[in-house]
Amino acid sequence: MRFPLPRRMGALTAATAGAALLALTGCGLTKAGAAAVVDGEQITVETIEADMSAVEAQVAQSSNQQLPAGQRPQVASNLLSNRIQFLLYEQLAAEHDIEVDRSAVDAQIEEAGGVEAFLRQVPRSQVRDLVRSLLIQEELRSANAGELAQVAEGMREQQRQAQSERLEAMGMEGEQLQSQLDAMMAQIEPQIWSTAISETLVQPHAEAADIEVSPRYGQIDPTTLVIAPGSSPLSATENQSGGGALAEGGGN
Repeated sequence: MRFPLPRRMGALTAATAGAALLALTGCGLTKAGAAAVVDGEQITVETIEADMSAVEAQVAQSSNQQLPAGQRPQVASNLLSNRIQFLLYEQLAAEHDIEVDRSAVDAQIEEAGGVEAFLRQVPRSQVRDLVRSLLIQEELRSANAGELAQVAEGMREQQRQAQSERLEAMGMEGEQLQSQLDAMMAQIEPQIWSTAISETLVQPHAEAADIEVSPRYGQIDPTTLVIAPGSSPLSATENQSGGGALAEGGGN
């Protein structure tokens, strides 16, 4: 799942892409009406259906077409995957005594240019959740700066070496190579920090989490948080349910 975000915000996906989860997809959920349960906290089918309605509205507005029926299961699974990620961040915030109030979310959305700035990444119904999770990520970075800095520096060195070799193979050298390399490293810096947060904080938390996903939405990959749609007709509010942030990713 991908969250292409305004540059200042960084990349949430990179922070969660390495998270390993315990997913109990075959046993059925213990809570009625739950699309997923994360350590006893449920994400309801109703929530995913509302997300799906937002996706359908965006598709209709942007293309004057309906979301193809064949895409609905994957969209639904993507939206649920997003919601699981947001809930994991909420749990991390509680563990680290991090508070992000509505005014901070409002300010960040306004700074980015309004809700519309995020609508190519997520449906309107998930924008606030996404922004809130990104702000929690920033707080986690501040609260664990020393440990994360060491991890990030190691990643930075690896990336710089790999990108340098790539540019050299393209025939670049000298000042041209250094200038291009510096620009590339600046571009991926947010993702380096996000990955450091993933490996240091998110992954251990996710590995300890008890996560159940309804077979209706498929099965979650324990290394990527991507949910592969199940074989049931599912997600389209029984014809219009489901979700997955546009064809790509989502937020709260």
